[in-house]
Amino acid sequence: MICLASSNSSSPNGRSAKPEAERRQLTGRREAIEHVCTVIRSRASQAVYLMAGPGVGKTSVTDAVREKLAAEMTVLRIHGSSSLAKVPYGVLAPYTSGLAPEEADSPVAVLRAVWAHFQELKGSSGLKGGTDAPVLLVVDDAHHLDDATASMVVDMTSAGWATVLAAGRPRPGLPAALNQLWYDGLAERIDLRPLNGEQVREVVEHTLQGTVPVSTVQSLWSASGGNPQLLACLLNDATAAGTLVQRNGIWVLLGPLPADGPQLSDLVVKDLLRRTPEEQDALKVIALAEPVPRRLIEDVCGAGVVRSLLDNQVVAESAATQSELRLAYAILGESTRRQVSVSRSLQLRQKLDAHLAAAGASAEGRLRLVEWSLECGLEVPDLDLLNAGLLAAGTFNNAGARLMADHVRAPELQAKALSITARAHFNEGKYREAAELLDGCWLDLAGDPEAPQVLMLRASSHMAL
Repeated sequence: MICLASSNSSSPNGRSAKPEAERRQLTGRREAIEHVCTVIRSRASQAVYLMAGPGVGKTSVTDAVREKLAAEMTVLRIHGSSSLAKVPYGVLAPYTSGLAPEEADSPVAVLRAVWAHFQELKGSSGLKGGTDAPVLLVVDDAHHLDDATASMVVDMTSAGWATVLAAGRPRPGLPAALNQLWYDGLAERIDLRPLNGEQVREVVEHTLQGTVPVSTVQSLWSASGGNPQLLACLLNDATAAGTLVQRNGIWVLLGPLPADGPQLSDLVVKDLLRRTPEEQDALKVIALAEPVPRRLIEDVCGAGVVRSLLDNQVVAESAATQSELRLAYAILGESTRRQVSVSRSLQLRQKLDAHLAAAGASAEGRLRLVEWSLECGLEVPDLDLLNAGLLAAGTFNNAGARLMADHVRAPELQAKALSITARAHFNEGKYREAAELLDGCWLDLAGDPEAPQVLMLRASSHMAL
């Protein structure tokens, strides 16, 4: 649904009624907010385009700008939705209901009706300038505007009737009419980036109201990718689960950030429900197999589905020689995997089997496929387990390395499996456990190509003790 509503809503005490969680997301966005306000006040451009991916905070920034300018301008807002992206003037329906049916698609008639509403709103706004107060038209999800409405917004802007603040996503981008303003130098585009490390630190300290070590900030930044929406979910879930706790005034992480917390899980489930069944399957397969070759997902789920997910920026594409797909944020991949039942996971894994031979996954992708097979209860050859275990230990995926080693069944390969488990222990600083395992298996590996590395690891474990 799309609605058009005037702003200036506030709580009884005069302060914004926005929830505190949304206020926190504005930390680290002050410069962007001030810059947008300066451009609009100075009339340096007829329009300002605020571009960002999902969850990066463009709606929060536009809300803040709207509140700052509400006393100076008559502010109206359009909310876009994909469901009406093909309906001419669908977003303006509340203000064209009085038109005759034959006038409903007339640009002139629609423009008159909308402008009459603007004038009525300006007269009743109570602003200092009265009917001469400038109009600010805030367009949310501008990438979903239909072409007819986009052209009308441009006409209003070009005529000097309103200044436009449009928020949208870089992919699929704004309608052609809005883009033309930018090409002609009449609009300014501002690309909102994910929060950097310093901005994440500011958000975390502001939210937790305490001292936060660099290591904790780094973990939160790495997991969230600087996405304010994900960061808020992780903070709430981690504190609720007791993973992030305050000790002597300092906030410390006691374990991995929860990928199955209620807020993050709710975010993932709602996003899945908004998508078509084909997109849901594609997202689940990508999450379960990431990184996975793009052509493999196109073969299994369809090229159109892949393009849609890329356009919506929920999936990221690598720039390597062979294009690979993964979810835009690692924590979303882990959380999505937890939403898939074992039986459904097995169905999706078997669906992929017919296409795997020609896909040619990367080493990381092959490792994930082995993990996925074990999670589904499928049998994996011992040599594949050992190769995957060595790769996992070498990339500090210690839990994965132990998982592979524990599933090796052949007696003659147990010594090599133990050496992989020992390396995982060594990576985690468990030197005594590593030394004990290596003491028992290193002689059995004397003729193995990995023998020198195993001997060096044994010596390093004893030296560390």
